[in-house]
Amino acid sequence: MSNILLDFGIINCLARDKEELYNKYFIKGEYGLKENNDYNKKFFLGKIDNDFFNFKLEDPYNNKINKMALHAVNQLKPIIDEAKKRYKKNRISVIVGTCENGSDETKDYILKGSVSDERRILVMQSLNICCDFLQKYLDVLGPSFTISTACTSSANAVIAADELIRSNIIDVAIVGGADVVTDTVVYGFDSLEVVSYNKTNSFSKNRSGINLGEGAAFTVLARDNFVDSKDAIYLKGYNSNSDSHHMTSPDIDGSTTSKCINDALKHASININNIDYINLHGTGTLINDKMESTTLNRVNASDIWCSSSKTSFGHTIGAAGAMELGVCFITLSSMNKEKILPPHLYDGEYDDTLEKIKLVNGKVVSNRLENCMSVSFGFGGSNTCLIVGK
Repeated sequence: MSNILLDFGIINCLARDKEELYNKYFIKGEYGLKENNDYNKKFFLGKIDNDFFNFKLEDPYNNKINKMALHAVNQLKPIIDEAKKRYKKNRISVIVGTCENGSDETKDYILKGSVSDERRILVMQSLNICCDFLQKYLDVLGPSFTISTACTSSANAVIAADELIRSNIIDVAIVGGADVVTDTVVYGFDSLEVVSYNKTNSFSKNRSGINLGEGAAFTVLARDNFVDSKDAIYLKGYNSNSDSHHMTSPDIDGSTTSKCINDALKHASININNIDYINLHGTGTLINDKMESTTLNRVNASDIWCSSSKTSFGHTIGAAGAMELGVCFITLSSMNKEKILPPHLYDGEYDDTLEKIKLVNGKVVSNRLENCMSVSFGFGGSNTCLIVGK
């Protein structure tokens, strides 16, 4: 029996919850990406205005990544409160996927000369700081931890949560991801020459790289629909593997990525023809888009509608897997009465050197929406595929 996604809490540069994301992205096809000149170069970034977080958290948790996670999780608070009434606290977990820990705040703290409190600095620099904060805030005691596997982090967090429930270690997990655009992130990606100085343009012949974004996305994954959610979506299957090809570059032949997708389909006990929409990794780099279009053709998915949400709100790094699973959740939810597919925002000039795929260019209404797939690919050859459905 598949475990259930009961709801999603979301925040990114475009929207502050799933309703706003549906209206601005699905219906209007808007961009949240904006030109930014804070880094001695012009970048297009998906940053959230700091004024939105004009409040303080207790030390040492007062950073933007925790505030984003808190905003997303608070959208799920009624369900979490009901879970705490129904299940023991040690049967409820918090699992977070991320690649950051608020390094800008730590840098500011040190530059102010506040270096005497070494323990505080260590806690601020802990990768587990967001998970630790949420577990204390929600007052739950189940196994809680952070997964950091680059851009697949929060997708792998969802898999870990499902495995804990299947193993009868827990009953409920608050699981997702949060990540933030910092100096380290921007300059690090720019040093790899994969950041675009224009809006990301995935699968276009004019594409030039990634637009980095920030945000948080969390769901409540449970073995039972204990709140009788009308939008309960099932986590039907998944797979995670590694091609071990290169520290930062994917293997363009698509052999391991296609195996990841095929193994996820096998786990879900469905075939590729049962998939109605695929949310692509779609970063807009030359190599990713070549690898991904090859992969879809290798698994016979070239005629399945697909798009990259990163074209709207950027690459949210460790949060991307959960953020884009949230897009799939919205796609399948009762909110989407018209069965509108998430659009692929680009210049429409498909790169003819790539194998053909079926991008959602403009408003597309699907005749059938039963199953969605979300794929994430990260540094070190980390590949993850999640399948959800009604």
